[in-house]
Amino acid sequence: NLPPVNTVYVVTCNVGEWAGAKQLNVSKMVTDPNTDLNSFRPRIGPYDLVLGYYDEALCMIDSMEHPVLRAVCMDIYQGLKDAWLTIPAAKGIHHAYVAGNLIHCVNVAKLAASIAHSLKANIDLCVAGALLHDVGKLLTYKWDGIRIDMTPYGQLVDHIVLGMNVVSGTCEGLGVPAN
Repeated sequence: NLPPVNTVYVVTCNVGEWAGAKQLNVSKMVTDPNTDLNSFRPRIGPYDLVLGYYDEALCMIDSMEHPVLRAVCMDIYQGLKDAWLTIPAAKGIHHAYVAGNLIHCVNVAKLAASIAHSLKANIDLCVAGALLHDVGKLLTYKWDGIRIDMTPYGQLVDHIVLGMNVVSGTCEGLGVPAN
């Protein structure tokens, strides 16, 4: 039987040789429930870096002057915190690592804020749009501790539609008028 996914084992073994090839002979294998799985996950840097991006997103949201945009963004970021801290932005190509979607959205939001400021556009609206533009990917991808894969939702519905549903549902839950 294969060991369960997301289980860390401490393995004791001896190196042996058989038919001229080296082999490992396992003498003991026990689970280690105290191991932090984050230390095994592919990511851009230490887990503290990911938490820093999450905190940066919350600071950007908290600094929004528009109360509705601030409330909607804060509800989505706090309500989906675990997903933001783990879900990648893709299976491959770009940001295909733990919290890749969060890092991508925060970096896009920084660029959007800078461009909006230069163009005298609505900074809150641009930052909110950037922070939420890929929220649907939180429902599109999953991380099982070994590989990035698509969820059943992600296979059936594009991340843009899923994101629209997240934002619409949040607005409805907060009592925000549709317009």
